[in-house]
Amino acid sequence: MEAVIVKDLIKKYHKVTVINSLNLSVEDKKCAVILGMDGSGKTTLINLLAENIRKTSGEITYNSSYSFMPDAEGLSEHLTVYENLYLMAMASGYLKEDAKKIIDEYANKFNITERYDDKVKTLSVSLKKLVSYILLLVMNTDIFLLDEPFKGIDVKIKRVMLDSLKELKNKKTIILTTELVDIAKELSDDLYILKDGVLEKIDKDKELLELENKLLNAEVVE
Repeated sequence: MEAVIVKDLIKKYHKVTVINSLNLSVEDKKCAVILGMDGSGKTTLINLLAENIRKTSGEITYNSSYSFMPDAEGLSEHLTVYENLYLMAMASGYLKEDAKKIIDEYANKFNITERYDDKVKTLSVSLKKLVSYILLLVMNTDIFLLDEPFKGIDVKIKRVMLDSLKELKNKKTIILTTELVDIAKELSDDLYILKDGVLEKIDKDKELLELENKLLNAEVVE
């Protein structure tokens, strides 16, 4: 069963076509990874899928609820880590005690309980990304959209998040953008390169060097 269907999606900025008649179908509980260099349009695409920006034309259909983890961390900087997590849990419909339980569960899993009282503005980029990722888990929708979740983070947190996403495979439908070929190869069920505003499905079993060369040869469209 298809969890996400995109038909003839177009996005234009003035005279520049960033996303050009794009089609994508993601099966339920599969992980689709979209590779692209900076400026390739992948952030535009994932924001179109999250309905954060208006499409020029085309159709996007979901068979269930989705949540979005942006590249620019969607956190309230003036609040503490716990306050951010608690507000999201309450907004997601948890009862008060259940909210505390789910927050503690994920905080223990990712070893951030000692940062509960820290203001988000004091955190490193890596820890902000990790808290943003935990917010996504707290929302617990059937479909996860992630824009560049591994960009700019340290190796330890990158591995923790990658292992968590691998655990979610066959449980959640995941669409993720990245420029990291090794991550894409390790995580994806279906692998795409965004080139000329169009998604090209590629063989994930190709050698890393071949995939990297293909990525480097993809044209920038914005």
